Amino acid sequence: MGHGDRQEFAFPCPKCSVELRFRMTLDRSAGSWEYVSVTGAKWVTEGIPPEPIHVRNLDGESLVPKKLKEMSPFMATVVSLDDPVLYLRDHESRFQVALEVWPTLNHLIVHHSTQNSVLFDQTARSLGYEGSLQNWNERLKVKLLLFPHFLQYFRPFTSSEEALIRQRINYAESLVGNQLPQVIQTLVNAYPDDKLVTEIQRVRNGFMRIFPPISGIYQSLYWNKTNPSYSLEDFQLAEKRFDELKSMYIDCFETLGRISVIAATIEGVIQFGVPIVPTAKGNMPTSTFQTMANGSKPDILKQLPIANIFVSVMDCKLRNGVGHNSANYDVRKDDISYSNQNNKGTQ
Repeated sequence: MGHGDRQEFAFPCPKCSVELRFRMTLDRSAGSWEYVSVTGAKWVTEGIPPEPIHVRNLDGESLVPKKLKEMSPFMATVVSLDDPVLYLRDHESRFQVALEVWPTLNHLIVHHSTQNSVLFDQTARSLGYEGSLQNWNERLKVKLLLFPHFLQYFRPFTSSEEALIRQRINYAESLVGNQLPQVIQTLVNAYPDDKLVTEIQRVRNGFMRIFPPISGIYQSLYWNKTNPSYSLEDFQLAEKRFDELKSMYIDCFETLGRISVIAATIEGVIQFGVPIVPTAKGNMPTSTFQTMANGSKPDILKQLPIANIFVSVMDCKLRNGVGHNSANYDVRKDDISYSNQNNKGTQ
């Protein structure tokens, strides 16, 4: 079932040679539904076509097992969930944020950039914010509160990583004391003109656009942990949007590399008491690390306590592969291939 008020379902029945269509009207607010009388049903008495040999059932919101028989993808995959109720609740919340809340959050950014206090306050109240809105410092806090609040639905089961990040920041602040303005200024100098903020927002917008067709991947996060046999290699998505995913992954990789500059500098504050980046041979200025190629940053990040948050998801080989203009997606084989030419020939 999709995310609309009205859905039309068709149920072919080869054995009794009849196709029925009906309309179900859902009322989400009242939690009720209604079936509309079947009209236009036609019994087929002759010229019955043979039963199809290959039938593929697709569901844009569920993982689709590659070896799927006469069963919907949802019914085939729901048994793999550790807590189906939790998954369905979070699934609904993610769609609501992506399709309904996110456009309003973008309005909040526009109203903040244009300093339109009236529209900003109206938008903040519509999102459920009840705090004070007396000046622009308080309105900035609204952005810092609302975005993490709604985006948390897209990163379930990451509370330990979030706790580690907050712990490292608080530890650095306690060590640096009155030198905090110097640390802040060092990071501000590394990212002039709010370029990093703009990048992050662009990545978020791109993710929200592509979220519906990739939403099924979230099922894997809710798999029953006691069954190690579940693997994403046994599933596929109903829609294969390689071009969009390609640009999305590259943007995420590059932006995460730039965000890592902040994390690495905080680790420098913890180790040396000043805003620098720790390295195997000592340290380097934050500005130097910032200008380093993002593909080279994992080599330095892997030595730091926050390494797993960045290095585990910064696959340089994958980024370079899909980043090539020669990268091609084969729909039939479900494979990505690309050619690379150098002095050893073409690979």
